[in-house]
Amino acid sequence: MPPIDVAIVGGGVIGLSIAFELAELSARTSCELTVSVFDPEPGKGTSRVAAGMLAPVTELHFSEEKFLPVTIAASAMYPEFVERVEAASGLKALYSGSGTLTVAKNASDMASLSQLLDLQESCGLLPGRMTPSAIRSAEPSLSTSLAGGFETPTDHQVDPRLLVIAMLGACEALGVRFVQETVAKIDKFDDGYEVSASRKIPSRFQSVVLCTGAALRDGTPAMPRVPSGIDPSIVEIVSSIRPVKGQVIRLGLPDSRSAFLPRLPRAVVRGLVDGRSVYIVPRASGEVVVGATSEDLGFDLNPTGGAVHQLLHDARSILPMIDELDFREVSVGLRPGTPDNFPVVGPIDQENSCGRLYIANGHYRNGILLAPLTARLIAWHMNQDCPKLFPALFKRSHLNLDPDSTPDTSVDGGSSTMALCDLADILSPSRYNSGQIPKVVAQNG
Repeated sequence: MPPIDVAIVGGGVIGLSIAFELAELSARTSCELTVSVFDPEPGKGTSRVAAGMLAPVTELHFSEEKFLPVTIAASAMYPEFVERVEAASGLKALYSGSGTLTVAKNASDMASLSQLLDLQESCGLLPGRMTPSAIRSAEPSLSTSLAGGFETPTDHQVDPRLLVIAMLGACEALGVRFVQETVAKIDKFDDGYEVSASRKIPSRFQSVVLCTGAALRDGTPAMPRVPSGIDPSIVEIVSSIRPVKGQVIRLGLPDSRSAFLPRLPRAVVRGLVDGRSVYIVPRASGEVVVGATSEDLGFDLNPTGGAVHQLLHDARSILPMIDELDFREVSVGLRPGTPDNFPVVGPIDQENSCGRLYIANGHYRNGILLAPLTARLIAWHMNQDCPKLFPALFKRSHLNLDPDSTPDTSVDGGSSTMALCDLADILSPSRYNSGQIPKVVAQNG
């Protein structure tokens, strides 16, 4: 296979994961790849705002069941992915397998949670229902007035800020080139694509991957002009990617009086409070992340008093010790949302022998979770003639799937593993090729 020069436009968690996957693949195999990442501030943006929940079960929503194989496979990849990043960089990403508790504030909230439990069980998942006393026994610092909930031991967390720092170090160690410029346009030429950055001489690449998050939407300053000749349905997909504003609060244990406070929860705590979703993500470092709003307000990055007040009100309804924590930060990110709330990953140009243009975008609320799988899929698309490089990803025992159920979560006819080609089909841009882009589905949280 001839050498491939790859340009990645966007240096958030998705772009960095792709760069790392390709560079590591080149280092350990005969695949010759050189990788360049274009981003004025790699590792910044929404990736720094995210809480880092790895939650294929508790993030399952109605009408999204067909994507469950994707999130399950991504979750199964995470421990090994983090180990590889840490080994290459020498830095820690603070991955935690402490599990997740989902709780209801009152009886009405519990009725809503019961519907989600029914959905999960219908998909062959086995969350553990919990009484209020069982919740308090598991996490004594939670409110005494909770109505019930369920536990999901297989929904984990990672610290996105530490993960991004580690990925930057891993990419640099593997020879990835960083171009801290904004890409203005991408032009097609005989052997691939020409990438024009703001203050650089245009560079030529065999393959280009677009992963600029919410900024990919046409008309925004960070959206590079792509070549003519792209399928109109693909242009429509790109235009449909929308920014969904999320406000997130970071708190922390106070150094002066932490010895007098209750122990922070070990698990991630997700709650429903009068119909509103809230999450509380405790870190081993003493940091506590509270989020998040979900607002369709365009490219607005301003934090608001009302959002901070509501998040803190709901969080303290579940975890009263929130009142005693130091207020450290409120941050705002823009999740890239698609019409069906799941990403588009794959080639978006006509196949040729020289190079391809790829998209890896629209990850919405699952960007951190899906980053390693997205990277593996892009690497697979570029190297399908080397199938031995990409073994099956997932064993059904990973999430304690009900062996007696027959859910639509298996992508290979009920066998024990998932193949990359099956997952690639689920996320392919071609799923919109019917000419009907589905109506946007708004989600809270």
